Parts: sequence; structure tokens; C-alpha cells
Amino acid sequence: MSKPKTQKSNKAGSKSVTAKKNYTTPADFVNYFLMIMFAFFPFYYTQQFSNIRHDKYNVFMFSAVVLTLAVAGYMIYSAYTGKDYLKRQLSGDDKTPVICSTDIFFLVFLFASIVSTLMSGDIKNALTGDLGRNNGLLLILGYTLVYFFVSRFYEYKTYIMVLYVLVSSLVCGLAVLNFFYVDPLNIFANYAQRYVLDFSSTIGNKNLMSSFACMSFAICFMLYITGKRKGLRVFYLVGLAFSFCGTLVANSDSGFIGVFAAISFAFFYCVRRYSRLRDFFTAVSVMLFAAKLLRLISFMYGDKNNKGLNSFAELFVMKNSTLVLLIIVVAIAVGLHLLQKRFKELENFVMPKFVFVITVCVFTTALVALGAMFYYFSVVDTTTELNGFLRFFRFNNSWGTHRGYMWIKSIEVFSTFDIKSMLFGCGPDLFKRAFEPLFKSDMVSRYGETTNCAHNEYLNYLVTTGIIGALSYIGIIVTAIVKAVKNAKELPLAMVFACAVVAYCTQAVVNISQPITTPIMIIFLSMLMGVIRNRQTYDNEKYK
Repeated sequence: MSKPKTQKSNKAGSKSVTAKKNYTTPADFVNYFLMIMFAFFPFYYTQQFSNIRHDKYNVFMFSAVVLTLAVAGYMIYSAYTGKDYLKRQLSGDDKTPVICSTDIFFLVFLFASIVSTLMSGDIKNALTGDLGRNNGLLLILGYTLVYFFVSRFYEYKTYIMVLYVLVSSLVCGLAVLNFFYVDPLNIFANYAQRYVLDFSSTIGNKNLMSSFACMSFAICFMLYITGKRKGLRVFYLVGLAFSFCGTLVANSDSGFIGVFAAISFAFFYCVRRYSRLRDFFTAVSVMLFAAKLLRLISFMYGDKNNKGLNSFAELFVMKNSTLVLLIIVVAIAVGLHLLQKRFKELENFVMPKFVFVITVCVFTTALVALGAMFYYFSVVDTTTELNGFLRFFRFNNSWGTHRGYMWIKSIEVFSTFDIKSMLFGCGPDLFKRAFEPLFKSDMVSRYGETTNCAHNEYLNYLVTTGIIGALSYIGIIVTAIVKAVKNAKELPLAMVFACAVVAYCTQAVVNISQPITTPIMIIFLSMLMGVIRNRQTYDNEKYK
């Protein structure tokens, strides 16, 4: 009879202390893994851009295997020595069930990928993903292992995030240098001009560079808003400036989609609290100022010795309209700072709920209006010539560097599947095997090239892992973000990682899964779940 009382007492009073001791060694293993992935992984390459995807793949998979062996070995040792570590770790509590919905979706995603591999008829390439972007079953298994270990054992350490911001700033800074044809690593030696234009830094293709930069932007933006130490917050603002410049020079629309999604997510988080709203406008001011600083650097180079800017980047860097926007945003930020200096009580002032409701209504109305424009120019009026940003509102084969063609044909490929293939797809990263027999000659005649992916992660998973795989992947993302939002007040760090996931998953609508930036998103999602799952070891005062 006394044992249950003891357990209850531990749960109510001393569980956090006990749990923290139990978590120490596996948490160390996880943090070593994070240090490798945040500091070494982004920089590593062996044969310039020709082998960069395989280089990143090898580092991630090796690190995932080492993490698995380390944590599994510790758990076996713990059980052998009588500490019964595994049993205590799986005990859970009222807020942290043994298996949550995100865990289930991850397991279903792995299951769908395994079944898809076995049904594919090309098990070797389904395992490795060599016909595509190395996003085969082995990489998905690596994601699963990392997710479960990081989500169970992650414990926040300031130096880990400082390291990530520092390294991502250096990567983005190198991209800026490359934009002006400054190549300190001599990485472009013997490359043709088309590769010099489309590749940068130690990340590679401009779409992937923009994917990396928009996640870094989201992390820096939210770390500044949620942090408390002044020195670190300034450091995060500098990282934000570098990350946004990295997005600008990457010259890919996908990165701007991710940045806009991150800003929107952050605004909803900030809109009701005065101090957060003040910091939001401060961060946006720094972002816009960084773009104009890039304009100054370009001017010093004569506006000629650079790779050129696409429409979004040109708007932020070159156009006077964004200079006016910068002045307005700075005025708002300064006004909010001065007002709070005059009235100290504004620091903790929370606005009424109707402010949030109005914001949601305005945002929803804007989305509906954009959707209506998209429908009108894509279905009703398909002849009026559209220029500038308006061209994005007409969906056809040529939309998004002929992504429209690839999306339409991907759906047609899926429609030819039998019921088993519709459920489980043609095999992980075997899009090429399903697409080319039907549309290779047509695509080559139209665009002079073919493709091995849909250039839309969700469509790609639909074709390669089927309905079950695609829906479970979406389920992983949605449930994790929902959990972060539900715990936003208690666990602000979860919102930091959620913002990065939102940025990545939004740009993924026009981008691809691969072992260069997708592992970073999976890690942030896992850290998000780690903060939520290990709330009993999470000291909110420690996160500053």
C-alpha cells in the first residue's frame, strides 16, 4: 500500500529532479549529435558541389547510427545494472503519454515506406534513393530514429542554439560573398557559369540554400522574441540579418514563401502581448535594414558584378517602396519602445482576445482574396498577360519554372496506379521510375530536361509512398505544430522550433525532400517534441 503513495509523491514533488538525473547521459548524447548537425554538417563537403548531397547524407546517417548505438547502449547498460531506466522513461504522466499522435504518425510513415519499398520491384534503389535525391527508406529510417531519440531526451542548452545561429550566419554570409563572385573556399573552380549562378555556399542548389536560410531566419526571429538576455538577443538579431540576406541572394522564390510563413506565424504569436509586438517590429526592422545594407554593398560593386536578383529579392533590395516600408516599421518599433519606456506596465500588458480574432479574420480574408485571384487568372481569365508578381496567380504548365507541368503530370501518374500503389506508392524516392515511362519524351521536347521528383514534397510522397505515406507525413507536421501552439504560453521554446518547421514545410510546397536541409527540419521538429515531452525537466527560467 505504501508503494503507490511513494510513486504519487514522486510524481507530484520530486519527479523533475529524478527525471533530470535520469536524462543526463542520453541528453548529452543528443546534444553531441546536435553539435555535429548544427556545426559540422552544414560546412562539410568533399568534392565541391558534385558530391554535396551524398556528403550530407553520409554525415547525417553516420551521426544517426552513432546516436542510436550510444543511447541504446546506455539503456541496455542501465537495465543490466538494475536502474530500470527504460521502464521509468516510458512511464509518462498525464501530459506526456507513452505514445502521442505525432509518434504514431511517424511510425505509420515508416511503415508505409517499408511496405512501399517491398512492393516497389526495385528494393535497392528504394532503400538508397539513388534514382532520386537519396530520400529512400534508409534516410526515412534515420529520420525516425533521430525523432524518437531527440524527442525523448532533448534538454535545452543555450550553447547549442548559439552554435546553430553562428554557423548558419557564416553559411549565409558565404552565400552573400558568392553572390558577388567572391569565392574564399575556391569551391567554384572549374564550374560552368550556370552552376556558379545556381549554387552557393556549402549547401548547394539555390532552392536548398533558400530552404536552409529561411529556417535559420525563423529560428533567429523567434529566439529574439522569446529570449531574455540582451546580449544574446542582439546576437540573434545579427543572425536574423545574415539569414535574410542568405535568402535574398539564394534567388529562389521558395525561400521567400518560407520567410513570409515564419513572419506570419510569429505575428500571431506576438499580436496580443505588447512586449512581443514591440520585438516583432524590431525584428522586421532589422530584416528590412539588412536588405538595404545588401543594396549598399551592391552599389559599391557597381550593381553589375553580382548574380542578379529575382523579383522578390529585387523588391526588398532595390525598390524604394521597401525603403519606405523600412522607415514606417522602424517608426512603429521606436514608438513602441519609447511608449513602454514611459509606461513600464506595458511590458506585461496583454491585449483583449478580440485583437487576435480581428487579426485572424484579416489574415483569412487576405488568403481568400489571393485564392480568388489565383482561381480567376488560372481558370476564368487565362489570356490576359500578367507581369511581375501577378504571374504567380496563373497556374499552368509553365508556372514556377514549369513546376506546374510536373505537378499536373504527377497527379496523372498517381491516377494510373492500382489500389495498392495508390495506398503505398511506387517506392521511396522512385518517382523517376513512375514518371519517365509516361512523360519523359514530352518533358524533354517541351523543356529540354526531365525530372526525378515532383518539386512538391507532398505530391512527391503521394506518388512514392502513397496516400498512407503522404497523409502520415502531413500528420507528423500538423500534430507537432498544434502541440507547440497549445503549449505556447508555458513552453515558448516549442514555438521557436515550430516556426522553423512552419517555414520549411511551407516552402516545401515548391521544393524537394533531400538529405541537405530536410534533416535540419526533422531535428527541429524532434526538439519541439522534446521540449513538450520532457516538460518535467524543462525549466522555463533556464531558457533565456
